[in-house]
Amino acid sequence: MTSPRLNGQSEKMGFVRPLDRAEVEVSGTTSEHEIRTLLDQMDLGSVALLNDEFKLSTVEKHPSSGTRASFLDRDELARGRDEGQHGARFGQMIINGAGVHERPALVAGKPFSPDTSHNTDEGLAREWAIYDRLNAIGDEQLAYLPLGVWKNVEGISHLITVYEHDVISHDNTFWADRDANPEALRKENIEEAFRSSMLGLGYLHGAGISHGDAEAKNLAQGRKGFRFIDLEYSTDLPTGKKPDATLEAVKLTRADIETFFDSTVQVDENRDAVADVLVHKKMQKELAKLYRTGLRAAARDLGVKGRMLPTSSDRYFEDTFAHTLKVAQNR
Repeated sequence: MTSPRLNGQSEKMGFVRPLDRAEVEVSGTTSEHEIRTLLDQMDLGSVALLNDEFKLSTVEKHPSSGTRASFLDRDELARGRDEGQHGARFGQMIINGAGVHERPALVAGKPFSPDTSHNTDEGLAREWAIYDRLNAIGDEQLAYLPLGVWKNVEGISHLITVYEHDVISHDNTFWADRDANPEALRKENIEEAFRSSMLGLGYLHGAGISHGDAEAKNLAQGRKGFRFIDLEYSTDLPTGKKPDATLEAVKLTRADIETFFDSTVQVDENRDAVADVLVHKKMQKELAKLYRTGLRAAARDLGVKGRMLPTSSDRYFEDTFAHTLKVAQNR
C-alpha cells in the first residue's frame, strides 16, 4: 500500500477520519445510501479513509486527533489515461499525525462536481458501490479499489482509489495520435483492444450491469485482465420474465455495445486502420463469441443461470459491425 515519498509541492487535503468498512456497508454489501450519508456528514477540507487499508485504528474520528493528509500531483502518472481521466488527479497521498508514521500511497482522485458531467455525490456513491460489487464477484479484480473520499474546501467530493501502473484504457489504441504513437495502431493492438472490450462487456452484462458510458476510454486492460472505468452511470439490468424487463435489458445492453463500437471510429485519422481489422468475418465471429464467453463467465462466477440476451446473437453483431463500418466509410 505504501510507496517511497516523492518530492514536490503538496496540497493540503485536511483532517483524516478513519472509516470502518462497516460504516459504508449494509449486510456486508457496500451501500450507496451509507456512502451518501457519510458525505453529508463530512466537513469541508477533510478525508475519510478505510481503516483496514491504512491501519489508522489509533486515530480518533474527529479533527482534534491532528492526523492530516496531503496530496502531491504527479502528471506523469496520468500518461495513458489522458482521455479517460475526466478530470481525475493522479499522485501521492501522504498521511501524517501524532502516533502515525508517514504513509505515502499512490492514488487517483476523481472529482464529482455539480459543474461537470460527474454530478453530485450520488454518482460517487454509485461508483464506489459498483466497484466493490464487481471486485467481489470472482477471483480477479475488475475495477479500481476504493480507499475513501476527500471533500475539498470548495465542497467537491473526490473518490480516492488505488493507483494502478499497468491499467491502460482502450482509447490509447482507438484514439491514438498516429504521429506521436504509430505503434498503437498496429493490427494486433487493435485486435486485442476489441477482444478485451467485448469479453469485458459480456462479463459486465452477464453480471447484470450495464455500463452507461461504454466508450473506449472507459474500458481498459490491466496486467491480469480487463478493467471497468467511470461507472457512475451504471445501471442494474432488469430481471424477470416479463416482456418489459427483457426489452429494457436489451435496450441497455445495446446502448453499451453500440456506444463502444461507435467510439472506436470517432477519430477520422484512425478509422481506416480500425475498419481494416473489423471488416474480416473471422474477427467478427470471434468478437461475438467473446461477448457470449463473458456472459457465461460472469454467470459461472456468480453461481447463477446465465441468460443469453438477444444482443448475444450473431445477427445482432453482424448488424452492429455493418453499422460501424458504414460510419467509418462515410466520415
